[in-house]
Amino acid sequence: MIANNYKYLGKIMPCMVKKAVLALGSSLLMGCASLGTPIVPSIECDDGLIETERHGTIFYSCAQDTTEAVLETFDLVGMVKEYGRNTFGFGETVNYRQYVNTERQAPATSYRIYISPRDVIALESADETFLISSQEYRNKVEEPIMLWSRNDDLLDEEEYYNANGYDTYRRALTNYSPGATITPDFIAMALEKQIAVVNHEDWHYNMNQNWGNDLDTDLEESLATIMGNAGAIGFIQENYGAGSSSYVIALDNLQTWVDVSEIMNTSYSLLSNLYSQNLPWEQEEPLKEEILERAEGWYFYPINNAKVIGFLPYTRLFPLAYDVYVTHPDAGELGKILMQCPDDEEDGIEFLKRAVWSILQ
Repeated sequence: MIANNYKYLGKIMPCMVKKAVLALGSSLLMGCASLGTPIVPSIECDDGLIETERHGTIFYSCAQDTTEAVLETFDLVGMVKEYGRNTFGFGETVNYRQYVNTERQAPATSYRIYISPRDVIALESADETFLISSQEYRNKVEEPIMLWSRNDDLLDEEEYYNANGYDTYRRALTNYSPGATITPDFIAMALEKQIAVVNHEDWHYNMNQNWGNDLDTDLEESLATIMGNAGAIGFIQENYGAGSSSYVIALDNLQTWVDVSEIMNTSYSLLSNLYSQNLPWEQEEPLKEEILERAEGWYFYPINNAKVIGFLPYTRLFPLAYDVYVTHPDAGELGKILMQCPDDEEDGIEFLKRAVWSILQ
């Protein structure tokens, strides 16, 4: 049983921000926040707001939603954030600080869609377009692009481009920084994934908002992914023990990312080489399908050009980040190394290689 150290704040919330302003972006939630100070909650409660303190972090939920499962999740997330402060030097973040019941209120969501011609692939999107409001995007696409929005779910773009012979990969993200929220889907996650996701997103927040870093995307996502998984392994070892089933699962989750990276990175290399040959469609298509079938049996199957492009920020440099972890498996030591990584990709790669070589030599 979780101790009920929470308090009822009533229907009027401190530092309340109008809905119209909140819709502009989750970063505005920081308006009244500072280290050790509650964030401005954006949840709408008919029955009053509950403030709950767990392990030095304050959480918010509507009174009717403050169930035992929600309180247990607050307790776990509070422990993970405390671990992040003690192990990585993390500061306060706005991530995972409030529970949103998605049956009554839509959580802050980042929608993204990658669009690519069926015979074109690239290391990154040639163009990234932010759609401020719901609208129809129907431009001709000759090079891979990414559309993203906080208001448009991009479902009609997915339908349109699929119908016109393009490859697409659409994502709806509530786990993103700044402003990730606890939802029923988050509570339904396995414990090991919850821990990794909180570490991943809080790493983003600290790198960008607290420490002022501005890493190239592929560097930042690869390092966030290794930090999320390494942080989960370290947290579970400290709190549940190396002999626990959760520890084994956390190690397996990290290995899964090693395997996913191999599949996606190899798929990109093979597809890029195939398309460079400019073969006739009837020759190229069977070879393409043979490459894509390598992903069969994995959770992200089936794949296409757009999905490979969407995964590359997480996988392209992950093998190097993993090598740093292998040579520096202590989570605290790993965090100290990675937070010093230069922002520029070439400089960052050289820095990470030196971190590996210093141990191997």
